[in-house]
Amino acid sequence: MTTTTVTTPFTYTKSRAAFERAFKVIPSGIYGHQGPSEGCYIPQTAFPLFSSRAQGTTFWDLDDNEYIDYMCGYGPNVLGYNDPDVDAAAAAQRLKEDVVTIPSAIMVDFAELLVDTVASADWAFFAKNGGDTTTLAILTARAATRRKKIVFFDGFYHGVAPWTQKLDY
Repeated sequence: MTTTTVTTPFTYTKSRAAFERAFKVIPSGIYGHQGPSEGCYIPQTAFPLFSSRAQGTTFWDLDDNEYIDYMCGYGPNVLGYNDPDVDAAAAAQRLKEDVVTIPSAIMVDFAELLVDTVASADWAFFAKNGGDTTTLAILTARAATRRKKIVFFDGFYHGVAPWTQKLDY
């Protein structure tokens, strides 16, 4: 039995147009290490520069090319995009309070749940992004080891903070 797979080549007309617009108003045309001019090692003609929607493990670019996101939004998106349970819980909490100047009691509830659930956890820390968590990891390692130096790996991503950037720009 022979199986034939028909594939349609991806087109990037709308993504390229959006990138050209973005390049005029955003450094490198796209934020962070995704910029084609920043050594992403992905050909500009074969990269979804801008997404239009996402569901589950899949996202689509502006040209309606479909992709499976094996990177889970760079880690935190393990339940997929637009998960109904997650979205409902977030909407319910948002109706109670949105962005408030002081911490919310639900943070304490969640920290207690994490500490009770994870056997090796004595405490929990919340952060808004990977830069915050990288900084905390380094501060914790320095406090635990009493060492000041950290190791960086050439050619790898270490975060967005100025101290994580390579020095040869």
